Amino acid sequence: MQNFNLFISAIDNDDDDQIEGYKKILLNNPNNSFIELSHFVIDNSKEYDRLQYIVDLYNIFDSSQKELDIVKKVGNLILSLYLEIIDDLIKNKEEYSIYSYIDFLYTNNSFLKKQEQLFFEKSFNVLSSNLNKEESSWFTISCYRLVDLYFQFDKDNFYIEKYLEVGDNELIKKYIRLKIH
Repeated sequence: MQNFNLFISAIDNDDDDQIEGYKKILLNNPNNSFIELSHFVIDNSKEYDRLQYIVDLYNIFDSSQKELDIVKKVGNLILSLYLEIIDDLIKNKEEYSIYSYIDFLYTNNSFLKKQEQLFFEKSFNVLSSNLNKEESSWFTISCYRLVDLYFQFDKDNFYIEKYLEVGDNELIKKYIRLKIH
């Protein structure tokens, strides 16, 4: 966990040299690094703001490195975390955390392909949550991106139609109607 804590410190201090140093450690020893990362997740399972560092970790890799096994493992870990904690994030009104995960999955939607149905089921709770009544721009952007993902992957528009029937946020409904026409 020592190396990942150094990475967290580097992110917090915006220290590019330290970030690159951790990246080299990760690439040179991916198996041990992933084990360390897995321990970090277990040890911080309810520390949602700390878990976001895993998204930061994924984002230090450039597009030419996204096909590396360790980078794919980190991406799959982010999806698994999202599926596991999304209900708690909603309950605890962790709007920025919700945004971070959805933004990651919106921009890296290839990770959804194997678990898209579960993702859509769990994510519908985001759209239909009481957070929709808040005026948070993070949360609104999250909802718009979710709607875009539904349109892209949910071919029968089940969740879109369901939201139009039961949803109570007129901004999101208007966005959906604009996408339909």
